[in-house]
Amino acid sequence: MDCRPRDLSRQSNVLHFKTEAQFNIHRDNMIKAYDELLKMLTALDRTDPEVKEKYRETASIIVENMAKSLKVCRTNLSIDTTQSERG
Repeated sequence: MDCRPRDLSRQSNVLHFKTEAQFNIHRDNMIKAYDELLKMLTALDRTDPEVKEKYRETASIIVENMAKSLKVCRTNLSIDTTQSERG
């Protein structure tokens, strides 16, 4: 009796669960980081609106680049924040 197909299926299930767990960790980290960024920007808006705007623009560029990257499923992000530093 050959057990290979069942072993492959079990390996596939283990890989699926590991991948799903990793995805959930990264997703949760992104959500938490974004929430903290929003809190920081809100606080900065009260104390230093100019700095807040600079950081908001940079964060916006990063998020736009991340979204573009996801649309084509690239794994390497090329984040250009020089646009907000020029202004």
